[in-house]
Amino acid sequence: ARLEDPAAWTPPVVALDCEWCPPWFQRPGSDPDKVAVIQVGSIGAGVLVFSVLQVEELPPTVRRLLGDPEVHKVGVNVRGDATRIAKSFRVPVAGLHDLAGTAAPGKKSLQALVEQHCPAHMRIDKAAGAGKVRTSDWGQTPLSAAQVQYAAADAVLPLFVLLGTEQ
Repeated sequence: ARLEDPAAWTPPVVALDCEWCPPWFQRPGSDPDKVAVIQVGSIGAGVLVFSVLQVEELPPTVRRLLGDPEVHKVGVNVRGDATRIAKSFRVPVAGLHDLAGTAAPGKKSLQALVEQHCPAHMRIDKAAGAGKVRTSDWGQTPLSAAQVQYAAADAVLPLFVLLGTEQ
């Protein structure tokens, strides 16, 4: 399956992802579903990694970006991430395009999509070292260098998958 012709979208297009704390890193009295990190990636502009676990309300500019349907937000299970962000911060998230619909049956992960649509040097292995980072303490401050690298990859690779699906 293909997305509804991404080549016809008018910019901007960004990737959106988020992370939260696994149960074994939950803080007493905290919401177990609260988003801890929001990542926004853009080809040419780079990636922003926001540590937001201690934040009650997102800054107005971030709220506008998330709610703007003219800003196309891509990702794998981006609707699930958007739901979690909306619940955590009482903010609408619009303009969503889930890349999982472009995947072969049973291959709906970011890792599988990167293998399918991107050059070999971009491939990731979330079961290896990245798997430990994926389930690490996303509520810690500051985030570790490995967490920032993982979060940045999760926010830029969907854009390269999108470019690969256009060919």
